[in-house]
Amino acid sequence: MKKIFISITAMVIFSACQKEGSSPRSVATTNPGSPTEFSSSFPRVDGTYSGTYLLSEANPTISPVEKPVQITFSGDNFHTGDPNVFITVGDGSIQIDNNVFAFTNVDAFPSNPAIVNAALTGNYKYTIKGDSLLLSKEQNGATFSYKLEKQ
Repeated sequence: MKKIFISITAMVIFSACQKEGSSPRSVATTNPGSPTEFSSSFPRVDGTYSGTYLLSEANPTISPVEKPVQITFSGDNFHTGDPNVFITVGDGSIQIDNNVFAFTNVDAFPSNPAIVNAALTGNYKYTIKGDSLLLSKEQNGATFSYKLEKQ
């Protein structure tokens, strides 16, 4: 009877460990230099997204900047569209958590400040609805938004 109880207990523990380890939400990696842990396993946004970049300044005398954008996500990496056509610039890695897309842009930044502001770098809050992806962050009194649709 004791052997059966031990065997059943071992199977239950093994089964629970397998279920816990197989969940994509349980896989987390730490971003070096960041105190936050991110999971690179959810949500998956692989594919090309096109839409609009919008820069809104807190100062009402400064007009908003609105430009076309294109971003391609592949696994834990991203690439922005042709800089001759789109304002965003960059290539790099992305880590995704429940509320944040954390972009690490490894591309050289251009000297044009408008384009530098459009470079995907840092943490963006996100919302996903169907094939729509909204990224936004606030920095230095400005709001940077990307309204994207999967192509």
